[in-house]
Amino acid sequence: MKFSVSVLDNGLTVMTDEIPEAKASTVKWSLRAGSRRDSCAGAGHFFEHLLAVSLSSREGDEVIKRFRQISTDFNFVTSKECISAYACVLPQFVPEVIGTIGSTVTAPKWTDAIFNREKKRILSEAEESKGNVKYSLFQEAFRLAYQGHPIAQSILGPPENIQAMTEEHCHNFHGNFFLPNLMGLTVSGPVPHEQALDLADKAFGRLCPRELALQAKPDFKAYQSSALVFQVPMQTLTVAFEGPSAQTFEDSAAGDMRTMLWYGLNDCFNEMGAYSTPACEGKGMSDCGQHHIRFEIHPDRVEEALKSVRSVLLNPESWMNVRAFEDLRIFNATTVAFKFLNPEERAGRIDYRFQTTGQVRSYENMVAEDERVTLADCWEAYHAMDLKRFNIVGYGPRNDLPERFEI
Repeated sequence: MKFSVSVLDNGLTVMTDEIPEAKASTVKWSLRAGSRRDSCAGAGHFFEHLLAVSLSSREGDEVIKRFRQISTDFNFVTSKECISAYACVLPQFVPEVIGTIGSTVTAPKWTDAIFNREKKRILSEAEESKGNVKYSLFQEAFRLAYQGHPIAQSILGPPENIQAMTEEHCHNFHGNFFLPNLMGLTVSGPVPHEQALDLADKAFGRLCPRELALQAKPDFKAYQSSALVFQVPMQTLTVAFEGPSAQTFEDSAAGDMRTMLWYGLNDCFNEMGAYSTPACEGKGMSDCGQHHIRFEIHPDRVEEALKSVRSVLLNPESWMNVRAFEDLRIFNATTVAFKFLNPEERAGRIDYRFQTTGQVRSYENMVAEDERVTLADCWEAYHAMDLKRFNIVGYGPRNDLPERFEI
């Protein structure tokens, strides 16, 4: 296996993860401009829909039909961090995939009929999401937890934004953000770096670079507590806090610290008999330095749960110790061993690191970084957290969360 990286003259980053013994390849294109950079919430997601059906050298939906023919897995995705496209194909189809993505990205085209059809489709998607109580509640809780921060913007966007979206908005979005210096192309599998570099230059070489004025990080509103009242059987609490980011501290250490914190809360709530497995998660929001942990409890035990959160956060030795760290190392090693030869997994992790931080690392280097993290590094990540800057959002039958909850 060999990892190589080159930057085209226009600033586009090309990363290849050569695995000669692999029987398939994964191609990932990403643009470092997701919903957190939308000037109009929902614009990035709307444009992603247009990209998926954009007219390049084909007519109508032939692009998607062709991708379905040659790939085992493909998709166009908008996240908080980026817009991306990926396909898992046999190696002989890699040139076609890169060429198709390149022509779609560099010169997107659509008809009025396609634009209006996608608007109706997204409005329908927004309407359907209202019926998904769990989705709606989580989106609103996320907005409140990160209030005032662009990461809180909905990927889908509010219906009024979608309804007001014009073709001019989409062309402006393309002109403002579709810059080669914000793009990355990752190819994993039995494809030589020189071939991928040549294909990328042909597909994206005519794009012109330009500096993008990125938004300054806004102030995170601290000591906030919010309640959403819904007739659902359980109370869900989301704790969002400021902490180490990928730009200021080794994100491997921050991630390991957050995972051990998650397990600490997990054990605590299991002892309470108040923990519901599917709803508990821990996540870090890349270079924003924002993190959150979410869990479900019985409505009658909210106060007990909040006390437990406070106790766990203030007593890290109970969940960040030698035994917990060794257990985490074993889990991480098992996960890596399971995924090590998977081109899709490898390309996904390489691309995700690039799109969220702008940093380039080989899969092996990232694994090595994970393995180099020590318990002392995790303690440093813990001390980098600001326990005086956090939000708590609860949704469920309770509407009497304290207005301020200090840790």
